Formats: sequence, structure tokens, C-alpha cells
Amino acid sequence: MHCCSGFNESPVARDELIGYQDPSGAVRDSQVGLEVRRDLDGLRVGMILTNGYAPDIRVEKEALALSEAGAKVVIFAWDRTGDRKPREEIAPNCEVRRLVVRSKDGLGARQLPRFARYWSDVVRAINRETWDVLHAHDLDGMVPTLFCRPPRIGCVYDAHELFPLMVGERLGACSQGAAWGMERWFVRRARLIITDGEPRARIYRNALRAKRVIVVENTVDLARFGASRTNRASLRASLTIPENAWVIGVFTSLSSAKDLGTLWQALEQWPDTWVLIAGGGRDSGRVQDLARNHSRVRYLGYVPNVATWYSAVDAVYYALNPESRNSRLGFPNNVATAAASGVPIVVADVGECGRLVRRFRLGPVFVSGRVQELLSAMNLLRDPSVYRQYVDNIAKAQERFSWDRSRQRLVDGYRDLASGRS
Repeated sequence: MHCCSGFNESPVARDELIGYQDPSGAVRDSQVGLEVRRDLDGLRVGMILTNGYAPDIRVEKEALALSEAGAKVVIFAWDRTGDRKPREEIAPNCEVRRLVVRSKDGLGARQLPRFARYWSDVVRAINRETWDVLHAHDLDGMVPTLFCRPPRIGCVYDAHELFPLMVGERLGACSQGAAWGMERWFVRRARLIITDGEPRARIYRNALRAKRVIVVENTVDLARFGASRTNRASLRASLTIPENAWVIGVFTSLSSAKDLGTLWQALEQWPDTWVLIAGGGRDSGRVQDLARNHSRVRYLGYVPNVATWYSAVDAVYYALNPESRNSRLGFPNNVATAAASGVPIVVADVGECGRLVRRFRLGPVFVSGRVQELLSAMNLLRDPSVYRQYVDNIAKAQERFSWDRSRQRLVDGYRDLASGRS
């Protein structure tokens, strides 16, 4: 039996929970919060984003962190439907400008002409103004920087994914090889590389020889997710879910990188269990069809602010497809949001996701694809004493998943960039 409760792991080091050592040698304690200094006053940052900003949560957190530190941030987003506001202020000194190029997901290589049009439009928009930094989200966001007027300080490459691995999974080996060539080119071009976790950062440092890499983890605002559970009954009632049912939450993008098949098989052996799903993506149509035909599955579609719905569930399910090499590397936002919400999470033992859940004892871990292991993991979690222990573990580990630390690393990286230290 691979499923583990996590109770026999070694104690978590105090510095992993409440502090980190910054480059200056100062220890910042996230339990008391990090002071937001205006280190970036007057800095003009143009962000390039190849989605419509619905919002994109990671992009939102970074843009707000930079604007709170004094920067003027403009996000140039690709609106693929034409039904979003052309301009939207999300905070003082922080706005979204959307460029409409109609498209949809799942086009494969046929998406390239639409990318080319968006890239052309965003280059024209950026070149109308002067910028200190161009901050490109992912490799497809870096492409237009080749044709933009050089910013005063340089380009920041924010690698949410390791793009060649993702391209290879979708388009094959030839496309993956071309993407590796582009990746190396853009790494050399960028003054600063940002990524979401140490496994991905090591590839940029060691394999791609990036000179300056910082890790800005997919952590969360604890206050935003620390929702009261007093609205639990009303949320369940709104979906006709029995108040005393055992409810599993699935709050994630819906794609082939996630393993939902194991959950569906297990659900047939849980007559008193309901599944609540929120998320969009390529597989959303399939999930919607399943919810229509299954009396104990509820699908909310894409929910911009999913924090409220954590109070409606007893546990969170998150299983990455072990065949997705790119997914194995990332710092999973779902682990941080579950921890911030105080809800145990049941995960497949894949990459950083499995490591973090085991390390901080946030919930049971099972081998991906093994239905019997998932059943055992969930049965273990439903033991009241075990459940209480996981909730206690989460409370002790919550500060490890606070956005305060990540925010300060981002601002420190930008401050060093602006001062010429990177």
C-alpha cells in the first residue's frame, strides 16, 4: 500500500514554515507579514500575456505586487472571444489592455496565424510608449519582445511552464526540438528569469545556463482563502447537495495533464460522496457532460474567485498525469490554496505536488491511476481522528504557503534588476 497518512515524516524545519534568508542576509518572518516597501517607484512595466486575463491568478498577484511597490504595470492580454472589456483597471497603477484576435483552444499548429496576429498587434501597442521592463509570461509571450523597441532595463521571462515539454506533449518531438531552440535563445535574451519552483529553476540554471533565476512560488493570500465555513450549508443547498454529504472538491484547469478518470471510477464505489468541480480548459466539455449525467457531480464552470467554494467541501482532489513531464516540475497552486483554506488534500504522488503534501502532511497520497489506493486514501481521511490530525498539520504549515514570501522575492528581484545588480 503506497497510500500514506504522512504522520511518520520528519518534523518540518522552522525556517521552512516561517521565514527565509534573503540575499542581504536578513531573515523575514512571514508570520508577522512582510512590509511592502515602494522600491520600484516610477518603474514602467509592460506585461505580455497570451490569454485574456480572466483573471490569470499568478499574473494578477505579480502585477499587484509590483504596483504596490511603486511600479506602473500594464498587462497586454489576448482576448480570444471579444467579449471582455478592452481596458480594465485592477488597482491604482495597474491596468489590463486587451487586444482582440478571435481564436479558441485546441487548434494545434493552426493556432500559429492567430499567434502571429496577436504578436503583431501587441508589438504595435507596446511601441507606442516607452518602458523600463517588458515582462513576458511564458515562451509565447517572449516572441514579441524580439520586435519591440528595447526597454530601458531589459526583458523579464516569466516561465510558468517549461514550454518545450508542454509543446512536445501536444505536437510531438519535432515541435519540441524547435521549442528547445527558442527556449535557449530567449533565456540568453532575458535579464531575469522567474519560475514557480526549484525543480524548474534548476533546469534553467543547469541545462539552459540562465544567469539570473528567481523562484516566485504559486503561493496564496492567506486572508483571501481563510474563508469561514459558516456559509457551508447555503452553498451546498444552492447546488442541491445534502448538508451532511461527504463532498470532494476539484478546483483546477481541466486538461489531459490532470487525472480525473481515477476519481470517476472511485466515485462509483462511494454512494454517499459528491464531487464539486470548478475550472475551465480543454476538457471542460467532457466534465460538463459527465455532470449532466451523474446525479452526484456538480460542475460550476470557470469560477474567477473559487476561494468561497472551499468552505463547501470536505477534501480536495488533485491528481496530475504522471506522463506529463512539465506538470511534474511545477509548484502546484492547488496545494497552496487547500492549505490556506484549511482543507485536507488528496493527491497523486507526482512531482512537487506529492513531495509538498507528504512533507507538510497535508493529506493522503496515492499512486496515480490506482483506484484501490484512492479508495483507501479517502477512507483513511474520513476517519474523524485522522481528519483532525490533517487539519492540525495544515494550520501549522499555512505560513509556508503565504504569498508574502513570494511577493517579496519578486520585488527584490525587480529591485536588483533596476539597480543593475542582476
